[in-house]
Amino acid sequence: MKHTLSSVITAFIILIITPLTTFAEEPFQYDHVLGQKLTIEDIEPPGNYDLEVFFNEQQAVEHIFTDCDSVFIDNLVLDPQQKQNLQDRIKAEIAEHSFAVFIGKKQGVIAKYAIITEEKGCFHPITFIVGVNADGSVDNVAIMAYRESRGRDVARARFLHQYKGKTVNDPIRMNRDIIHLTGATTSVRGVNRGVRKALAALDQFYLNGERGANAKPYQANSAGYSDGAESALYSQAYVMTDGIMEAVITNVSEAAASVAFKELAKEALRLNLKIGKSVKKSEINIINKKGAKKPQKCGKELFEIIKTAIDYSNLTGGNLDIAEGFLIEKLKNSKKKRKPDKLQKLYNAATYKNIELNRGDGKGFGSVSLKEKSTGIDITLLSKGYIVDRAVDKLKSSGIANALVSFAGVTKAIGTSQNGKNWKIAVPNPMEKGVSAGFIEIKDMAVAITGDYEREYINIRKMLAEDFSLAGQRPFNVDMFNIVATSPSAFEANVITSAMYLSASTDLKLVSDNPGSEGLVFYKSDAGGLGQKMTEGMKTLFSEKREAISTKRHKPSCAF
Repeated sequence: MKHTLSSVITAFIILIITPLTTFAEEPFQYDHVLGQKLTIEDIEPPGNYDLEVFFNEQQAVEHIFTDCDSVFIDNLVLDPQQKQNLQDRIKAEIAEHSFAVFIGKKQGVIAKYAIITEEKGCFHPITFIVGVNADGSVDNVAIMAYRESRGRDVARARFLHQYKGKTVNDPIRMNRDIIHLTGATTSVRGVNRGVRKALAALDQFYLNGERGANAKPYQANSAGYSDGAESALYSQAYVMTDGIMEAVITNVSEAAASVAFKELAKEALRLNLKIGKSVKKSEINIINKKGAKKPQKCGKELFEIIKTAIDYSNLTGGNLDIAEGFLIEKLKNSKKKRKPDKLQKLYNAATYKNIELNRGDGKGFGSVSLKEKSTGIDITLLSKGYIVDRAVDKLKSSGIANALVSFAGVTKAIGTSQNGKNWKIAVPNPMEKGVSAGFIEIKDMAVAITGDYEREYINIRKMLAEDFSLAGQRPFNVDMFNIVATSPSAFEANVITSAMYLSASTDLKLVSDNPGSEGLVFYKSDAGGLGQKMTEGMKTLFSEKREAISTKRHKPSCAF
């Protein structure tokens, strides 16, 4: 299923990625890669995530062991060889390294076993319980939580009844002994895998009498799906006009995370309509379209963003200029060759000095006007951090205390990660793909890194310098790789990195002038290797370490 970026934005969608702790292979020892990008291909179809909880753990256990007078629980931990043997037996990979096995007794005799497990549906895990009789045949299967808008028919009793009586000797495969459900192909396969897995694990370790003697009395919510607080990571992505924003929440229940994500979706839409350059009727685009004819009304929020951007344009002598991006877009999208004199005219128009602000009464709307028709405002460079700050504010107002929000190279963390420690952010080595230069650990702080958008500015500047002799040429430094900055606000970290990079200087004064901020510059050394320069405070935050990191997030498409 393919979607264009613009169609997805205008439809406004909520996109969620599976809980990050589920289905993972050996985990990396960090929480996030700074500057890591998501693409439209990495995410699922619009409106797919739809959480429905049928049973919590206690209800599921009661459902399976309704005719037992006592229930016990045993923690089955698999060593690598045991796990491999189990995978070989069911001919499928197993995500778990252990199982919580429930054992039901009637008058002191084992009557049933059960395992709560998860298998991936199309994009999200299906949580379910498999109840097995003492003779090794399936007694009952019940879906506990389903998370997708399609394929939900697998939760129906009529479908699940097919598993009753199945044993390890049955194929338990679609179109053999399990009926296919139209629109739920992947979900059916997922439930099939989970049932085969539960039967094989119980047969291998319990039905032969090897385990179960040390099982302890079951207490509610000691394992499996719960609607209480969880240590899992929940991640949701939102298509913005200039990229994809991702929010990660931890240390709350999935239900609480789902509510917060829905509130964040509303905020993402609001920001798209206000500052999205790809949204035709966004506030910023209306100013660019009509601002040269007459002053355009501007809301207080956008007015302050533009004013701050102009302040930084002044501070950097125009090296960071919110009008330059408008010129770059024109040059990128134009196929015709421009004559030097006409290009010089366009270049002269691309300056913040051609943007006039009128605050009005300061309480409501101000106005913005453009002195020339070829002048336009592009706040993409600075809006990344602003969007992250607003997203974090929305999560906080939704009761979320531990989260990470990332967008286009800008990341902000609140609280701690799932392990109770600071969020560990991998900083990529600009000279070696898939390897870290080091790590930054943050809590209630933002960190930003320069990326493709800033490099696009530098490439255009380099092209103009090589092909034309323009007056007022802005600087560029091809030997500067990346700027990294930390700050209390994502907006500040974003502005610092962009301003330094576009000023083509390794001078850290701009960082020092911002209280609470720290900076790190990566550049090509005289010897041709990786050089770095950092503030004193950054030395306490940044740990230099070369380690393999994941440079790409990939989520395959699903045919349902």
